[in-house]
Amino acid sequence: DCFKILKKIEKKFNIIKFFPYALGKENEKLNFNRSLSSKTSQASSFYNPTEFYKINQKHALSKRVIDTVEVFRLDSQKNYFYLKDFKNIFLHLDVEGYELNVLKGSKYLLDNIAIISLEYSNRLFDKSYTIDELNNQIKKTHKFLCALGKPMTNNDGVILVQDLVWLDNNFK
Repeated sequence: DCFKILKKIEKKFNIIKFFPYALGKENEKLNFNRSLSSKTSQASSFYNPTEFYKINQKHALSKRVIDTVEVFRLDSQKNYFYLKDFKNIFLHLDVEGYELNVLKGSKYLLDNIAIISLEYSNRLFDKSYTIDELNNQIKKTHKFLCALGKPMTNNDGVILVQDLVWLDNNFK
């Protein structure tokens, strides 16, 4: 079981926190489209894959089941964080098109997040967001730093997925 291994890592390092539930902009229950292509399929999401995604990635065509999952705002979990005057949180998001919602649910913790790293999915889900929407959500506290590695592209060179990093505005 993966979560058991993650809990061992958490205990060993004592500065890492894994959450056994979904994060979003509200504390609520939502339907989650779980792809049956593999246990960790990128095609699993709160959103539906677009035709663009289905054309470019075969796993997006896989069968799905709908699971109802509990979603929490990251802000509502602030008791897990050792909040100080300095920035002490590294937030990495790989939530298949739901990154903007997680950031909206983190707005009261943004002042404590030193680095935000996320996987941006371009036009892969029916409720996709733009880079500008991401920047607008966090620009008061963070500035864009860089893209990590080479993006995943389709045969026409259109970026499908890219890892992006933002840094706290006051980082020295």
